[in-house]
Amino acid sequence: MTRQRIALIMPIVIIISMVCVFQLALFIVKNRQLAWYMGFLIYWPIWGIVYPILLIGKENVASVIKKKAPKGLEWIAFIIPPVFVLLGTLVIRFDPSDVTTKLILVGTSFATGILEEILWRGIFVFLFPKDLVKGYIIPVIWFGLWHIAPGSVSNVPMVTLVIGAIFIGSCWGLLAYSSKNILWSSISHILTGIFRSII
Repeated sequence: MTRQRIALIMPIVIIISMVCVFQLALFIVKNRQLAWYMGFLIYWPIWGIVYPILLIGKENVASVIKKKAPKGLEWIAFIIPPVFVLLGTLVIRFDPSDVTTKLILVGTSFATGILEEILWRGIFVFLFPKDLVKGYIIPVIWFGLWHIAPGSVSNVPMVTLVIGAIFIGSCWGLLAYSSKNILWSSISHILTGIFRSII
């Protein structure tokens, strides 16, 4: 099976396996927040690091993180996700409010922002640099559906998570696909996570 085919079908495995991981964590600890953290401790190293390296190689993972500044409309795709989340959290208060948890969430924003961009944007930009559907649209949809997994232990409605992720993911995907790198989508992703955590 080619790397392209693996990239297109592996998200099914990622989503199903991670729903199982999050649910198992919830079953073990009986705490949604702790189960959420535990699930990500599995998700980041396996799917954000090992899988991309095995699929496209360490050098190619590094190659999709380039210092190429956005231009024109790409800046809009960079700015929309953090502003969207910032405005959303002003309308719908995000819990938890304790300082320790907020600091943990700010810290995890860096891992999530970088590793998810490698997984959901970098691989596809590398393997399908000139294919709009496979390099941009399909990963946006998979990224949205991936949120079913952490959503299975979240108090946020599943539909809200998936639709929000598709909307924001379409901005990051456009930024990555048009610039052929994930540096700026990663920065935007990190800022979005930080804004969501501290408001």
